[in-house]
Amino acid sequence: MAFLNNQWYCAGFGHDLKEAPVAVRILDEPIVLYRLPDGTAAALQDRCPHRFAPLSRGKVCGASLQCGYHGLEFGPDGACTHNPWGDGAIPKAARVRSYPLVERDMFLWIWMGDPALARTQDVLDLGSFFNLPAHPVVYDNYRLQANYEVVIDNLLDLSHGIFLHGGTLTNGQEAGKLRAEMKQEGDTVIALHRRDNEAPAPFLSKAWAGRTERVNHRSDMHWHPPGNLVHVVGITELGQPQGRDDGVYLHVAHILTPISERETHYHWIAARNFALDDAEAGKALHGAIHRAFTVEDEPMIAAVQERMGTTDLMALRPVLLPGDAAALRARRITESLRKRELEPERAPVT
Repeated sequence: MAFLNNQWYCAGFGHDLKEAPVAVRILDEPIVLYRLPDGTAAALQDRCPHRFAPLSRGKVCGASLQCGYHGLEFGPDGACTHNPWGDGAIPKAARVRSYPLVERDMFLWIWMGDPALARTQDVLDLGSFFNLPAHPVVYDNYRLQANYEVVIDNLLDLSHGIFLHGGTLTNGQEAGKLRAEMKQEGDTVIALHRRDNEAPAPFLSKAWAGRTERVNHRSDMHWHPPGNLVHVVGITELGQPQGRDDGVYLHVAHILTPISERETHYHWIAARNFALDDAEAGKALHGAIHRAFTVEDEPMIAAVQERMGTTDLMALRPVLLPGDAAALRARRITESLRKRELEPERAPVT
């Protein structure tokens, strides 16, 4: 399959990039991240053009990255800045690819395609969505043995939560009747899920303690190409409007980066509007999300990918259910974006 190149991808959490260079693989390309003396983050191809050693095994020297094999140094633009051998002349071919990199809202965002098309205003704005820094956040990241679109299928179809997450994130088959709706705004797909008149979900029950016994559940997932999803989860009293500031809610970002065709790096952050100064509440929330993913979602997604044996879902002619609408729409949009990248622009008809 062809990846979408002209997109911003998450390269990692900004706080994980410190003094030492960090190796990552994105779209099956080896990349090294490092920080300049002023704290700015840079991204280079993780392969020295001399003997092809990983630059991530070297060290930071000022604003350059020194290869740990023979000492060539490369600046943030990819050009060789120092040759310790002979008269120090720098060969014209001594250059590595550099990548546009933006640090914003806890994340490092990398542009994998044509640098001339990179626009920083297209980086997903999570700061306003999470009301940073007013609301506390918990976060984590995992590596999944599955194609990133298979993970998107999971996230956009939240009906699986009744069975896979019963007792952790949902009330299982005791949950209220699920109502699902799908919308599209430009290239954004929105999956709206409602469950009315049920007990608070287990992971929100403590935050709701002392209020009503029955609530309405809201779960809205917004997918932004290529693999960035923002999620509003909340509960409100029966008969009350389900606006973002009503009741008890979470804002969660699920950020997916393809490592390769069959492996995905998944970063998430979650903000809450309850128990804002309670560190234990944050630990409990992290634990609930961590367990739901590592014990329930991750093994199932990996098993699905293994049984599929391909990344082309529709080639298998799957049985389709109403809850699949949003995921299928996201796949169609992704395929359309691929075609736009792969097909050369046609000359205008005169």
